[in-house]
Amino acid sequence: MHGWGAITPTFYSAWIYHLVKKGNIVIYPRYQQDLTTPSDNFTPNSVKAIKDAIKVLESGNHIKPQLDKFAIVGHSVGGLLSVNIASVAATNGFPQPLAVFAVEPGKSRSTTDPTGPVLENLTNIPSNTLLLTMAGDQDNWVGDQDARMIIRKTIQIPEKNKDFVMMITDKYGYPPITADHFFPLASSIVVGNYNLTLLTNAQDYYGTWKLFDGLYDAAFYGKNREYALGNTTKQRFMGFWSDGTKIKQLNVTDNH
Repeated sequence: MHGWGAITPTFYSAWIYHLVKKGNIVIYPRYQQDLTTPSDNFTPNSVKAIKDAIKVLESGNHIKPQLDKFAIVGHSVGGLLSVNIASVAATNGFPQPLAVFAVEPGKSRSTTDPTGPVLENLTNIPSNTLLLTMAGDQDNWVGDQDARMIIRKTIQIPEKNKDFVMMITDKYGYPPITADHFFPLASSIVVGNYNLTLLTNAQDYYGTWKLFDGLYDAAFYGKNREYALGNTTKQRFMGFWSDGTKIKQLNVTDNH
């Protein structure tokens, strides 16, 4: 689930290639026609796109999806939509996601921000779902409010099956690791007058990619849970700088 305005897969192409190389089918639902699409349409548009994609995959000569192994990951507004989709899957006739990862989700509708999407009733997500939310300590766009709130509101999911994770900025080496709102992106793109070179680094391999890989492996196959949940050493580990110094580890907390 893409972030607001990231309607082409280019923005996340490296992550998508990684997932496909591991044998996964990736659906990239476009929930906006353009930047004027109302946020009230984001969730229903996403639901329709997923259902349409599954219909296409199950027809013709496409590789057939294993519908009992369905996971969702989303960034920014897409993080909010990830939990929304998990909340409404049962009533919309498509597979229930077994694993959900909301990366830097925000901003949901509130009295101070009436334009964001409305969060569905998150208690409708099945209690056996594995759930991660993540924030960046330098994310000045959405902060960590929604990432923490999602964990708080999913009261039906046991603490052992969900974690709030903070990506930590580390400027020890070069290029520095900055946990801003755009660290999950990994591609060379041009946005307006800004040339953003977003290369893969430890934040991808040991951060978002590792966590999601471990989460769906645990949900689908009962393995690699220690890389995604439980505040373990393997979950927090972020690799090394070139001189052998450890990169600042992820912060996994129960303080939501």
